[in-house]
Amino acid sequence: MCRQRSGFSLALLALVFGSGASAQVARPGGVSITPDNQILVELAPEDTAAANLFDLNGLTLAFTPDGQGGYSRSVQPLAWEEDLGAEISEGEEIALGFPFEFGGRTRNSFHVSKHGALTFGGPLAYWYDDAANRFDTMAEIAAKFVTDPTISPLFKPGYGGITGRRDPLARQLVAHWPDRVVVTWFASEPHFYSAFRPEAPDRFQAVLEADGGVRFHYGSIASGDGVVGLFPYGNDVPKGDVIAAIPDTRDPELPGHLDLLDVVIYETDGDAVIVEFMTRDPVLEPGEGTRFSYRLAFDGDRPYWNPDYTRSRADADFEVRIVLRTDAEDRILGGRLLEREGNRIAVLGIIPEDLRGKPASVIAEVACFDNPGCGRADFSRTESLELPPRAESVDLSRSDGRFGRRHSEVFHYPSAPDTVEIACRVIEALGDTFDMFMFHNEFRIDSQENATEAGPKYGVRPEGIGVDDLPVRPAPCGDGRLKKALPLPILSQNLREDLGIDFLTHEFIHLWSAYLSFAGSGGKETLTNEFYGIHWRGDLHSPAAFSRTGRPESSVMGGSVWNDNGDGTFTPSASWSGLSWLDLYAMGLADASEVPDTFVLRNLEAVVEGGHNPRGETYSGGVYTGDREIVSIGQVVAAEGPRQPSASRSQKDFNVGFVYLLEPGQGPSSHLLEVHAQFRQEFVENWFEITGGRSRITAVAAFANISPVALGTLADQVVRVGGAVAVDVAGAFWDPDGDPLTYEAHSSAPSIASVTVSGSTVAVRALAAGTATVTVNATDTGGSNSTATQVFGVTVRSSSGLFTDHPIVPGLTTVKALHFTELRERVDLLRSAAGLDPFSWTDPILTAGVTPVRLSHLLELREALAGAYTAAERSTPRWTDAVPVGGMTPIRAAHLMELRSAVVALE
Repeated sequence: MCRQRSGFSLALLALVFGSGASAQVARPGGVSITPDNQILVELAPEDTAAANLFDLNGLTLAFTPDGQGGYSRSVQPLAWEEDLGAEISEGEEIALGFPFEFGGRTRNSFHVSKHGALTFGGPLAYWYDDAANRFDTMAEIAAKFVTDPTISPLFKPGYGGITGRRDPLARQLVAHWPDRVVVTWFASEPHFYSAFRPEAPDRFQAVLEADGGVRFHYGSIASGDGVVGLFPYGNDVPKGDVIAAIPDTRDPELPGHLDLLDVVIYETDGDAVIVEFMTRDPVLEPGEGTRFSYRLAFDGDRPYWNPDYTRSRADADFEVRIVLRTDAEDRILGGRLLEREGNRIAVLGIIPEDLRGKPASVIAEVACFDNPGCGRADFSRTESLELPPRAESVDLSRSDGRFGRRHSEVFHYPSAPDTVEIACRVIEALGDTFDMFMFHNEFRIDSQENATEAGPKYGVRPEGIGVDDLPVRPAPCGDGRLKKALPLPILSQNLREDLGIDFLTHEFIHLWSAYLSFAGSGGKETLTNEFYGIHWRGDLHSPAAFSRTGRPESSVMGGSVWNDNGDGTFTPSASWSGLSWLDLYAMGLADASEVPDTFVLRNLEAVVEGGHNPRGETYSGGVYTGDREIVSIGQVVAAEGPRQPSASRSQKDFNVGFVYLLEPGQGPSSHLLEVHAQFRQEFVENWFEITGGRSRITAVAAFANISPVALGTLADQVVRVGGAVAVDVAGAFWDPDGDPLTYEAHSSAPSIASVTVSGSTVAVRALAAGTATVTVNATDTGGSNSTATQVFGVTVRSSSGLFTDHPIVPGLTTVKALHFTELRERVDLLRSAAGLDPFSWTDPILTAGVTPVRLSHLLELREALAGAYTAAERSTPRWTDAVPVGGMTPIRAAHLMELRSAVVALE
């Protein structure tokens, strides 16, 4: 990539790419980072489905008919037809020269698709650029072939190129013979989503024979995927048993063509099903001024229906979209229209394999689209059913002498990994520091764009930017910072051409743009195109606010640069490479006062034809006349309301995680890591330029420092007054990062037990009888600065096991109030250690010479001490004079000595 850059400082590059620390080891989840902040994720085997790669290279696959629509097959040595005949164009109809039986009918001609298939009755209807097809897996492509009579020697949507990218090596040739017609393909994949560049194109042939036989010759195939087989379905598919009938009731308030009455699903003798819709009144004919759609949706989780989200939540669906306009024909998605007559519609469709043989919910709907208030019109009742099981997979590399109609195999790369789940895996390992992820993979996956579809939007949507009806979900992980996860294959010309940078820029900016409307001459009017409704309309003047080349550039979100020729004509150019002022306003990078007026062109007519995107997003080249209508930011605010938060409060800088995906057990390619890093730098620089330096992309990645954790529990301690105990707490904490920990501790009752810390040792000094709780904190001061906590209890007992006047000698030692006070203190400590409440003593304070010692004081001591023994699951002591009598039993030395002995024994 050789752009001239300006205004991008070395200081910013240092911020963008971090400090370049040494490589760090992988964390759970296969996440690691390189010294230059590239994130590597080694996928686990369960992250993708196993590949089934093409294995017929250098062979001939022959199908022999049984005369009743079935075939046997054999695998033979390659029998390549050397006479290739004349070159033909894409979709050209070829006369057979003999009657050919296929799909229950006699065929006299067929159409050749550059993508590697033959069709009957019309050119191949599969349009790769359609939003409904763009991310199809090979199995989904094969499912659509079931609805059309097709012979596919090796179908790939990228063969021959797609819109805007032609395959210069692509050729199709036809040779005619009295007993056969030979079609030869030379094809490769030149489009921008794949860097696969074979030295020579794939070459293969399909031979249609006069006796109804079919042969596929595979001369040299470098591609690993494709759809191969015979798909003999037509309009005369026999109707089998009823799978489900979904009745509904009449709704007289609806127009008759929108009042759905009955839906019936029938089995067929193959993989397809037939669906019949019934409405109260006949379906409208084209040109009657409306558009509407009939749809049947399945879901494997029953019951699940929520009318507000049916379209986005169904696992699989048929859709019969009847587009009734004077400038368009009926359009069928997910099926083949068999019949549309009166109030009956019949469709041939396919249920995806992952739903077959399982319980499911099914619902039918009819919706109209002729104005924003029309919306969904009618629902059938939800029905539960058991879907027919999937047919056994066919291995075309094995001969099979049995006759059958099903002869097809889907060759595919591993399935696309779930980028959102992987984003959460990275967040868990590296922390919630990313606004967006960009994923690259150095291996092919089962998607013709070699990537999953751009992930949904997450977070809180700004107001006033015209996207109120587009779903924004809560971030699935972290604290809510994640906004989007974007896929892009690393094996891609995207990494070497501006197109890849513009692609990722475009998808990121979809968080805010392009959805605006304006208050026009006829009321509120959208500035988006009709086809998708998410890109600027092609007749909008959308010049880039900051050109990176010095030449006029249009917004990467669509629209065109309409150059006024001064004579009432306009010449458009569209480079899809910058950001218009409307984009910057929607992103919160420009205040409304900065946005200049722009315009749309009404009544466009071509004077000199130029390039026109069929989706209505861009015009480029040619000369047009049109009526210029000014669009001001005031009109946008009048239609959408002011942007909230305002430009002064919106986020300006974004940290992006560039994630390099690896197959299980595989390491990264040093060359591709360099390509990856170069692409990242180009993207970051480009973002800075097209936003006029108002926003920055950083790409900083570092392992999140994990907080220390507590292990087990610390044991409680018992200390006598004046004593001390040392507790080593190092084994009670662990730091997963291996960072050193520092410790601190404090006592809940410093006057009873004081604490000091030296290293990992907590020293407890007993100062007075009682209890305290010691709290220990371990802090990772060199990493996360977070803390783990443990606690333990401290019981401080009297300083000695001896009592005053010990032993008490009968006839010599006078019984004193102090003797009872000491026993009370020791018994209360024992009760506290056992989890018992302090005893409620009679005469709580015994004063020598004032409070007489009574028998009740003795009995209370026995009762309080017995409670401590019971709590300790010890047998209670046996007492002298077990049942003393007041006024008759004197307090003797033996009574006090028994109590002292029992206290010491329990201590």
